[in-house]
Amino acid sequence: MTNNIQNLIDSNTKIRYSIGKKIGASVVFFSMIFFILVVLLSGFVDSRFTLNAIVKRNYSLARSLAISLDRDYMTSLFNKAREIEKEASLKYKDNVNTPEYLSEFDSLKTDEYKNLVDSLSDVVKENSILWINLHLENPETGKTCFILDTDEQPNGQYSAGWQSHIRDYNYARGLPYEVIMDAADGYIIMTEAPYYKPGSDKKEVIGYIAIAEARKNLSRNSKNFMLIFGLSMSVLSLTFVLLSVWGIHKIVVNPIVKLAVAAKAFGEKEDKRSESHIFRDVDIHSEDEIRVLSDSMTRMEKDIYTYIRDLEQITRKQERLNVELDVASRIQTNMLPDELTGYNGPKDFEIAATMRAAREVGGDFYDYFTIDDDHIGLIIADVSDKGVPASMLMVVTKVLFKNTSMDSLSPLEITSKVNRQLSEYNKEMQFVTVFFGIYTVSERTLRYVNAGHEDPVIFKNDKKEYKLIIEEHDLVLGIMEDIDFTERELKFDTGDLLFLYTDGVPDATSENGDALGIERMMEILMNHRDLTGLELLEAVRDDADRFAGSADQFDDMTMLCLSVPEK
Repeated sequence: MTNNIQNLIDSNTKIRYSIGKKIGASVVFFSMIFFILVVLLSGFVDSRFTLNAIVKRNYSLARSLAISLDRDYMTSLFNKAREIEKEASLKYKDNVNTPEYLSEFDSLKTDEYKNLVDSLSDVVKENSILWINLHLENPETGKTCFILDTDEQPNGQYSAGWQSHIRDYNYARGLPYEVIMDAADGYIIMTEAPYYKPGSDKKEVIGYIAIAEARKNLSRNSKNFMLIFGLSMSVLSLTFVLLSVWGIHKIVVNPIVKLAVAAKAFGEKEDKRSESHIFRDVDIHSEDEIRVLSDSMTRMEKDIYTYIRDLEQITRKQERLNVELDVASRIQTNMLPDELTGYNGPKDFEIAATMRAAREVGGDFYDYFTIDDDHIGLIIADVSDKGVPASMLMVVTKVLFKNTSMDSLSPLEITSKVNRQLSEYNKEMQFVTVFFGIYTVSERTLRYVNAGHEDPVIFKNDKKEYKLIIEEHDLVLGIMEDIDFTERELKFDTGDLLFLYTDGVPDATSENGDALGIERMMEILMNHRDLTGLELLEAVRDDADRFAGSADQFDDMTMLCLSVPEK
């Protein structure tokens, strides 16, 4: 496995840590964390069980003392101490624990009292505990009053009458105890048991017997347990780590390394057009996600081969198509007139046009041509859809209008005839929006038909402004054979100009998705009202391009203008 991993290392790919090492390190790390947590938890559990055992034992010892001691004397001792404590507390109030206050309890210290102290001291020694005390508790004042303590101090602390605050006890299995701090003995466990009034059915508590034991006894037992448990867990953890690392390498790491080696071999294969079986030959027998990954990579290898083969075919087809589209684009461009040819009459007018296709070939077109020395035909149109189909219909429409115009001077008759011819064989239901007109040079008039095309714009020199000619449009060409078209007329004076356009101009879209619109187009025209002819068209196109910015445009942009410039 190590050799396989080394084989994956080349000048471009550096494996700093193999997946096997990462998994092994992870197993070791989490095993150590698990071991530490188990040791800590076991120590805590052992401490709690040992603590409960000590509390239960000391509670039983305290209850045994309560039963075995002279009950009459004990009862009288508790009762007498309570009376003295009540009177002394009223007498001294906040000055308790003073020598004067403690002297009030000297009457308790009889020979029988001293014998009781000696007996309890012997119990302390026999059971290896710290001390035993007898005390009262007064919940009303929140005080504990000592009656007797085997650990009575020379300064009077813990002697008869000594008061301290009532302790807040914990409860282990219903047994009251408290763990307190002592500088000399470390933690101290103090357990108390109630002393009931003899002959009381209600178990009236008249005092308490408390027993204390040092925490160091508990620590000694815990250390032995922790040592044995720690050694056992170390052996088990080491065994677990070794078995886990071996199992993970066998089940996970080795199959992944095999797939990595195969992936590197596939990546270094120079000719991927030839079919191969690199991943299929990887020997993986597991029935898990790694097997699914292996099967997926086998299918991927086959799919890549199929994709490359298909892509080569598509590329060859696309190259041929690009050549054909380039030829079609040149043919379409060559069909558009650069200038008015064959006209020999007086020329006080000017015609200019421009077109930019959104694709290689477009569906927009324009044309202007000589009918005779007094009549000029002009057309601007937009074929539905884009691309090659639209360009083919564009060519047909252009030729039909030009040829039909040689037989008639009526835009209405010409448009009607062209529409019938287009509609007759239009199974694809394509249509054309057309603005077709015939300009009479001698009369400076334009008779035209607007078949679903954009509204024309007229510039009147006397008013120095552009105006949108809004009128009811006729239906588009190519949908129905019998359509009643409307012929209209425009009169030109010196300086007047007619601006025609396709919807690609107002529909020019900015990077924000806003359309140029008719209002902005009219503003652009007004900003360039001192220009005519091709200069005007180029200025409008440039302003529209600035508005669009880098946004892609999806429609052809075609414009044509007819003007009678001032001399």
